[in-house]
Amino acid sequence: MVLGFTAPASAADSSTAGINVDATAKYLLSAVKNPAVSSVGGDWVVVGLARGGCAVPKSFYETYYGNVSENMAKLKGTDCSRVILGLTAAGEQSPNISGADITYPLGDFGATMKQGINGAIFALLALDCGDYPTPANKEAVTQATRELYVNEILKRQLSDGGWNLTASGSADPDVTAMTLQALAKYQQKSAVKAATDKALACLSKLQSTDGGYASWGTANSESAAQVLIAMCELGVSITDSRFVKNEKTVLDGLLAFRNADGSFSHTLNGGANQQATEQAFLALVSARRIADGEPSLYRMSGAGLPGKNPDVHVTSLAAAGSPNATITRAEFAAMVTKDLGLPEKTGSPFTDVPVSSYYTSVVATAYYYGIVSGVSATVFNPNGAVTRQEAAVMVTRAANVCGVDTARTDAEITNILARFKGGGTAAVWAKSALAFCYDTGIISGAAIVPAENVTRGEVADMMMKMLRAANLI
Repeated sequence: MVLGFTAPASAADSSTAGINVDATAKYLLSAVKNPAVSSVGGDWVVVGLARGGCAVPKSFYETYYGNVSENMAKLKGTDCSRVILGLTAAGEQSPNISGADITYPLGDFGATMKQGINGAIFALLALDCGDYPTPANKEAVTQATRELYVNEILKRQLSDGGWNLTASGSADPDVTAMTLQALAKYQQKSAVKAATDKALACLSKLQSTDGGYASWGTANSESAAQVLIAMCELGVSITDSRFVKNEKTVLDGLLAFRNADGSFSHTLNGGANQQATEQAFLALVSARRIADGEPSLYRMSGAGLPGKNPDVHVTSLAAAGSPNATITRAEFAAMVTKDLGLPEKTGSPFTDVPVSSYYTSVVATAYYYGIVSGVSATVFNPNGAVTRQEAAVMVTRAANVCGVDTARTDAEITNILARFKGGGTAAVWAKSALAFCYDTGIISGAAIVPAENVTRGEVADMMMKMLRAANLI
């Protein structure tokens, strides 16, 4: 449910009012055509749109995946952490992208801490968002652990209870709030809980009478956004009395910066600001998720489908070739393994799949993951054309690998197929798969014609719709 009321009249109803992500999502999709590996115009937009459950063109995430792949060698520090957050939010539940472990740099404590407290904050957010193990980094002088990062953060807490970038002077609301976001998963540790309580008291004192926050003497939307995200991560209610001033909540303070087109200003009446809009969007998504009883913004473990095979990581959709040509069984194996980014496997029981052929490894891989089988125990028939019912079976098996629940009861199968001309002529072994594909819109049309050969274009369309059903694009 997306809530879209006007600004609240009192704090009592502001826990839900004003949480409208649609307008800001539309603005960001218009402003960011090429999501980059960047702190503005890239990673955070991906996180917000994915975690907000927004309608996003498949090409948006494909472009982002491509940009990440091109920049893999350059990623380090907070850039690396942001990308992990972006990819995980978009459904990637494996840290391996293009064959490389993207978390690897975060195993180097010294290198990460060169970016100060931000390095530790982002490292914890990135590693914890998907419950990734801390990577062993063989180049590190000091091997990082979560405990090292947490302890380093605690050491830098200021006497007033907050944090800033210099570890001296007075608290900055942005840095304090971001630190609390990183510590949210460690509240079972007494030292962390005590530090958190002090920090919340500090943020309560820093809150302005209009519910918002100022940093460096200037009231701004980013500070309010980060505090709101921190509250959501910690499970602190928007209407918690510590964060209500003159009946104004942090949400009220943030919404004062919202423009009519869904963008946000950095300062009051300052016009649209991209960074301010992205951070405000993350805060609204955070508040909406909590209002809807969903896991918080950074609790992404299982952001894809829970049954998704960890080897699946979509980087781009395979080209379908001539869309009107029929597709062979070997070509189907090549398409599906590339679409799912499955790691290459070797070995299959098929005597008609020569070791020297281009399709040897793709057939072996598709067979390994249970997506394809032979026409007999030892014959694959690689050059045979794929019929619609065969395509339905193989796409359904691919959906299972992606974690999609494809099961239908016998009664459901009968009822679904009865709605389509030719449904009763399907082979017994294909009826369940055809029912799943037609029920979910992976295959469309008034007639099934199960034994008809399908084209490359049809299979490419089926794969795209299946990946959408799996929340992978």
